[in-house]
Amino acid sequence: MGAELTYAAMRLWAKKERNGEQYWLPLIMHMEDSVAVARYIWQNWLGQGAKQTIAQCCGCDEEVAGMLFVFIMAVHDIGKATPLFQSKNSGFRASDMDERITEELIGAGLYVKPYEKYYQYKLSPHALAGQIWLESKGCKRSIAAIIGAHHGKTPTNTDYKNGKIECCEDNFYTSTEYKENWENVRQEILEYALELSGFTSLEDMPDVDVAAQVAFSGLAVMADWIASSEEFFPYIGIDEALQIGEGRARLNNAKGKLEFLKTAWQSENWQITPETFIDRFGFAPRVLQQSVAQTAAGIAEPGIFVLEAPMGVGKTEAALAAAEIFAAVCGRSGLFFALPTQATSNGMFSRLVNWVNVLDGGRHSMELVHSNAQFNDDFKKLNRIRSNNIDVDDDAGAAVYQWFEGRKKSMLADFVVGTVDQLLQLALKQKHVMLRHVALMNKVVIIDECHAYDAYMNVYLKRALNWLGRYKVPVILLSATLPAAKRDDLVRAYLNRDAATSRRRRRDIQNEEANSDYPLMTYTDGDNVLQKHVEAGVMPLNVKVNRIYENDVVDLLEDLLSDGGCAAIIVNTVKHAQELAERLKAEFGDDVSLLHSRFTATDRISKEDILRKQLGKAGTGTKRPHRLIVVGTQVIEQSLDIDFDVMISEL
Repeated sequence: MGAELTYAAMRLWAKKERNGEQYWLPLIMHMEDSVAVARYIWQNWLGQGAKQTIAQCCGCDEEVAGMLFVFIMAVHDIGKATPLFQSKNSGFRASDMDERITEELIGAGLYVKPYEKYYQYKLSPHALAGQIWLESKGCKRSIAAIIGAHHGKTPTNTDYKNGKIECCEDNFYTSTEYKENWENVRQEILEYALELSGFTSLEDMPDVDVAAQVAFSGLAVMADWIASSEEFFPYIGIDEALQIGEGRARLNNAKGKLEFLKTAWQSENWQITPETFIDRFGFAPRVLQQSVAQTAAGIAEPGIFVLEAPMGVGKTEAALAAAEIFAAVCGRSGLFFALPTQATSNGMFSRLVNWVNVLDGGRHSMELVHSNAQFNDDFKKLNRIRSNNIDVDDDAGAAVYQWFEGRKKSMLADFVVGTVDQLLQLALKQKHVMLRHVALMNKVVIIDECHAYDAYMNVYLKRALNWLGRYKVPVILLSATLPAAKRDDLVRAYLNRDAATSRRRRRDIQNEEANSDYPLMTYTDGDNVLQKHVEAGVMPLNVKVNRIYENDVVDLLEDLLSDGGCAAIIVNTVKHAQELAERLKAEFGDDVSLLHSRFTATDRISKEDILRKQLGKAGTGTKRPHRLIVVGTQVIEQSLDIDFDVMISEL
């Protein structure tokens, strides 16, 4: 930098050991660590399309948007440069290190009194204090608000009003006698932040809209968590000399442990040829799959893509082929596959692992996200990579990186399979929701069984699509039976077209005749909504329904399964399923299996896994049983992608 920082600025602390040991992290060092991490995330983890979207939301180019992210991280903890924060002890009582730091600050002209003497301490948490002080120096509110939210929660209007400097000057200056000294040291840090980011003044920075605010807030939380980890950026001894500009060197020392930020997917397939399709899935594309891939390749500005087609025609593979194209066109570096239940998520996870393993020969982070993911065998089998164990033999395929584990960080992995509620939370006001936004901004999103969500869930789904549309995230919706009105609502939600403009619906969607076609692709190219009929490539089926009495079920099954086969019996209640299964076991023995929602999580997952292997896509040849009768409730239909030869249903 042009000038050295003062001794006072160098003695401000950001973090201290809590066990009484003489180790700390000076505020300037944490500032430089955070800047280094911000640059690393921007250059290595964030996809090109996400960077372009953020830049457009700021009305600037990518370089300036990256500079702004660096500035945000440089000043994110400037609220710690206050006497209120600096008065905090590392433990319940002041340690020798606490007393020493306080003495050095007072000696440098930064008076600090005991923490309990700041009677309005609740009004100035350091994130809010940083936001308010930056605004007082001329920082745009749209940028300063990101500082206030960097701990995952946006301050309320009441918090903001009560936290203003004039309402609690004591927290910012201790007394008027030391006001100039505290102002000077914060100004010094601000000027250093401008220098690190490349801006000459606060006025040079762009104004950002709400979408960019949320994105930057999520990136700030992510960068702060990494820069605050002692594993990556260790504390230093209180007596160690502090040098300006150590952030790059400390990042270089940490890079070996930050490989999880360098596994991003970079699709280069702007079209999927039959040869590529075979390489991905092991079989030649069917008519529908080839048509979807060709249509996707012809979309200049992908947005939302709705595929309506019967079960069993290969919608999943078609969606993954389209996702690979959209990722290349839109510069997205990951994928989220949302499904209605844990069971369908478990079933999809193994298929997506196989797809990821043949994508590009590189290693990618992968997560299964729902409350019982830890019981899934396919998830448990994946290679676990901890930050201190980067030298692994196999460099290719899906792996679980330790840093991405946990409820709040798992969506940040490159490839994620999970229940749809993980997507719907995008529409909620909750702590750290900005992490979910930045995670999905970086991906292509596939939503399966989109017809299965009720009116309550649809409100959140449309709001989530509204956000994804603002971020220009490619979204693929899959359904076997989607009402035209609901489809149009979802498309318009993505395009941010006000529901009040319902008279435009038929102008948005080409015409009434197209709406009634089936199978059907509905998709956007920029602001244009297009539709195309697609052949499913399957022979028409005649479904025969016979009404029977329950007393005839045993005789019917003996007749239908005399030469083998697999049957499903779906009833309305768990009790009925249990009773019927017991009766059938008396006749068919171990060929009868029971499935319902009241099993413990481990037992249900085990049963579903067995059925999936027997009757799912892998259930061919010797794996498919000669004879099997599965009795259960609606979980069979709603939660499993399996094939039966005959089905008996209680209406």
